[in-house]
Amino acid sequence: MIELDSEEIERQSRTMVALNEQLEVQKSRYCGLLEAAPDAMVVVNQDGKIMLLNVQAEKQFGYSHDELIGNMVKNIIPEGFAERLDSLSQESCCG
Repeated sequence: MIELDSEEIERQSRTMVALNEQLEVQKSRYCGLLEAAPDAMVVVNQDGKIMLLNVQAEKQFGYSHDELIGNMVKNIIPEGFAERLDSLSQESCCG
């Protein structure tokens, strides 16, 4: 079992706080760029779950941010595009 003295714990705690602050700054910049885009922007994970979107996407699809976050992108795009999205997804992760 590894034992840490109080100084090491304090150092690691300060490091974690600093890293979290940097992460928040980067997230804020990224979200600012996303919101500044003139077109609808939707960011999905590898499974197709909506992780981020901008106001333009809310307006285009007619749903609020909270209604879209966590849902599958296939639920908001036209049927023909859903199949195309599946093939693109497979190409990007498998080929």
